[in-house]
Amino acid sequence: MKSLHYLLLGAAVALIFTSCGSGDEKAQVQRHSVLTTSVDGASATSAKNFTGIVNERAEVGLGFKTAGQIAQVNVKEGQYVKAGQLLATLDTKDYKLQLDATQIQYDQTKREVERLKKLYEGKALPGNDLDKAESGLKQLAVQLQSYKNQLSYTRLTSSTSGYVQSVNFHRGEMVNAGTPVVNIMSSGQMQVEVNIPIAIYQNRSHIKGIKATVAGKTHAMRIASITPKADNNQLYKVLLNFLGATGKDVTPGVNMDVEFIMTEMGVIGNHSVPLGAVFEDNGRRCVWVVNADSTVTRREVTVKDIASDGTATITGGLDGSETIVKAGTHALQEGEKVRIINQTSETNVGGLL
Repeated sequence: MKSLHYLLLGAAVALIFTSCGSGDEKAQVQRHSVLTTSVDGASATSAKNFTGIVNERAEVGLGFKTAGQIAQVNVKEGQYVKAGQLLATLDTKDYKLQLDATQIQYDQTKREVERLKKLYEGKALPGNDLDKAESGLKQLAVQLQSYKNQLSYTRLTSSTSGYVQSVNFHRGEMVNAGTPVVNIMSSGQMQVEVNIPIAIYQNRSHIKGIKATVAGKTHAMRIASITPKADNNQLYKVLLNFLGATGKDVTPGVNMDVEFIMTEMGVIGNHSVPLGAVFEDNGRRCVWVVNADSTVTRREVTVKDIASDGTATITGGLDGSETIVKAGTHALQEGEKVRIINQTSETNVGGLL
């Protein structure tokens, strides 16, 4: 009986140790869940500063489309005008006489054509005679419209809203067609002119952004045009447009500090990773690299700087092909097998899609 008692006791002890061992193995195979990310190439940026000057974006010289004697100038220098506003007029007496004479001739010819049509319908007139009369009427119609146009050209209206920069002629003076009578500076359409050296011109495709500052206020800019030929100082003229409202501080002639943000793409050895992916191990900065079998390997890296967007620029230790752990780094061990989870999209809350 004693032998049987010891045998049963040994079996129970073995069962207890077996159960404990199974629990440890389950704890060992339990994986940590991690978020991962790929390594991005980084770009070095630099700022180049220049001085620019504000110019009116468009100064329009407005003139009559026909020649004549100025009868009235309705604006003064410095006055604000709206698009379509009457600026000046020419003497219309001669133009009205031409128009009236042509109108009388047209009306008379029209009545004659109507009479000839009745004769033609009654077979009392050859068709050629009617055709000639109708052609003459069409020519008079064209001439009549031309004189109407010339009469309308004696009124000079503004094509844009803005301020009168100069008035070049006055009442009683003769003016030719196309000669600017009034110069108008378009309002709210300013540009900044800045001269850049050849180094910036040749690398203009690397311009990431442009800012212009005056009176402590910074404006976002974009390039309107670049003169492809350098001046005597080997500088290239660039015209910049404002991306938003300019305000009262931006007026013609004001100097602005212009900053070109340049990128140097493809800097060898530079990579960008989330700051949370970097951890310290005995004074060394490291990341966890995820291997093909889902195990992780500690990799020492060199951190150049931390950007304002929460990314770290890595200049050593990565070649750009790695997948790294971006969250949950402190709970991992070398060679540990992890479970990779996908980050939920902000537009797919709850994973319903």
